[in-house]
Amino acid sequence: MNRNLPFGCAEGVGGVYGILAIKAAYTTKNFQKPENEIMRKGFTLIELLVVVLIMGILASVAMPQYFKSVEKSRAAEGIAALTAAGSAYQRLIMKGGYIATASFFQELDIDITNMNYFTMSPALFTSNPNVNSNATFQVKRKISAGGGLGEYWIRLTVSPNGRRTWSCGPTSAGCNSFLPK
Repeated sequence: MNRNLPFGCAEGVGGVYGILAIKAAYTTKNFQKPENEIMRKGFTLIELLVVVLIMGILASVAMPQYFKSVEKSRAAEGIAALTAAGSAYQRLIMKGGYIATASFFQELDIDITNMNYFTMSPALFTSNPNVNSNATFQVKRKISAGGGLGEYWIRLTVSPNGRRTWSCGPTSAGCNSFLPK
């Protein structure tokens, strides 16, 4: 057999017979796969169930972290309001002013009335409010705002010398990770 001739062409065969031999050698019948090697189209039910199971596991891990991050960003509103109130209290003390508890927020040079997720409680004092004393400010989470950890509060205690102490509760709310360091 001559190696330069196409498959199926014998040496010396030419003309029409050679073309027929070449055509017969390259028909689709010769290139079909055996029946046990036929390609499947689509996925099996087990493969789909495994994918759904993996997605469920990932969602069960990711969703609590997502909700905690959202609540931490909402808590930033309350923390910012408390920080502003604490700074305003220190400015008032430095000016030589004192605080009358009945009109406390009117004496401060800030407006923190329109918060979306928290309500500001009146200031609480550890001693006589007419002299330099610690002031404790508190915001409480609005339940009507939806989502989150439920009802909790964040407190900032400010001393006249500038020391700030943060707290939150109830402790079961898990809000300690939201507080500034």
